[in-house]
Amino acid sequence: MQHEFFSAALDGPITYTGRPLSHVHYGRGITKHHFALYVNHLLDTLRDCGINDQDINDIIGRINTYADEITGDTGHTG
Repeated sequence: MQHEFFSAALDGPITYTGRPLSHVHYGRGITKHHFALYVNHLLDTLRDCGINDQDINDIIGRINTYADEITGDTGHTG
């Protein structure tokens, strides 16, 4: 699912076929702090892989658009 998620989030050729992110992550206690930790690990990984700063900014920007769905800040009730 991560492979599909990243491909879809970055406009790749693979379509995400999983359940909606708000459903998958609902009730798991994922906070904005947890999401930020995840994004920081991703940022470090992209830098370690030699990805240029502009591409990193674009990738992180796209991933950040999913923060509310993953953390439950969308008003989802179950």
